Amino acid sequence: MTQLLVGVHPDADAVSEAVANRMAAAIIRTLSKSDYAHICITGGRGGHGALANLAQDAGIDWSRVHVVVGRAFPGDG
Repeated sequence: MTQLLVGVHPDADAVSEAVANRMAAAIIRTLSKSDYAHICITGGRGGHGALANLAQDAGIDWSRVHVVVGRAFPGDG
């Protein structure tokens, strides 16, 4: 069973930092088991702060991360 975690943060900057930390942990965990990690990120403005924080994470080998933005999935015409 999947456990749902709900985080409450005081402001948008804190939310961005929390999201980036969780994404970084998931990417690093995936890269420890696989050659590549695949992530899909929003094309809207809401995730910019989280992505800016995530990009600063020195523990991620970005050459092994495949990023898809928005709805640009292969075969999605």
